[in-house]
Amino acid sequence: VRAYAKVTNTNILPAIKYEFYNGGTIIENETGVLITSNNYQLYEFEVVSPPNVTWMTLYAEIGQGGQLFLDNWEVISTSTSNAVQTATVTVLPSQN
Repeated sequence: VRAYAKVTNTNILPAIKYEFYNGGTIIENETGVLITSNNYQLYEFEVVSPPNVTWMTLYAEIGQGGQLFLDNWEVISTSTSNAVQTATVTVLPSQN
């Protein structure tokens, strides 16, 4: 996973996070990377899918008292199998 990001307040633990699901059950929920810069910076982290995953959620999160800016999200899939992989990106409005 790769994205450019910046934040106005690094004290509120802004982060890019991910969750893996098997059907409707969460099987992994982790922080991929904390956003630590007030200027755009490239953030990258690797995610390895557990067995039996049916879908994944990737999201950015920030506490109160700041703004988080993201640009040029990339999710790169690599595999040793010949299976065809597809993805759908859904952008939701802020929860605040």
